[in-house]
Amino acid sequence: EGYYPAERPKAIRPSDNLRPEGEFEKRYPESYKPAERPEIIRHPDNLKPEGEIDYKPKEKAPIKGDRAPIVKPKDNLYPEGEFEKRHPEPTPHGERAPVVKPKDNLWPEGEFERPKPEEYTPTKRPKAVKPTDNLKPEGEFERPKPEEYTPTKRPKAVKPTDNLKP
Repeated sequence: EGYYPAERPKAIRPSDNLRPEGEFEKRYPESYKPAERPEIIRHPDNLKPEGEIDYKPKEKAPIKGDRAPIVKPKDNLYPEGEFEKRHPEPTPHGERAPVVKPKDNLWPEGEFERPKPEEYTPTKRPKAVKPTDNLKPEGEFERPKPEEYTPTKRPKAVKPTDNLKP
């Protein structure tokens, strides 16, 4: 007994009595051509311009104009005497400027007392305060005895029986 594919059933088509009569015309695709642009149709109206129309073209703006001359205002102020110019001093590059501490007139007066730090000592743990009550156990107190450890046996698997046979 081996695996084999099942045979495919054949399709059963019902027969009918319908048949085409006459010639059957096919539609053939037309070849596309560029179409002609339709002419513009202007519809007549009763709007007419009144008066004279001036068809004089406007003057164009200048493309590039000349620059206006610079006009300096004149005044009557003139420097008197000799004019001293600043002489630039050479600055040292890459060197750090010297540190200059500003002097002040503040200083402490009298004796300066520092607080002494406290010496740390290990502390003792406080005793726990247990609250007292008037509840007392009466009679004997029975404790269950712990059983000794013994390894258990594995239970047998129960297989249910049936009436089906191969």
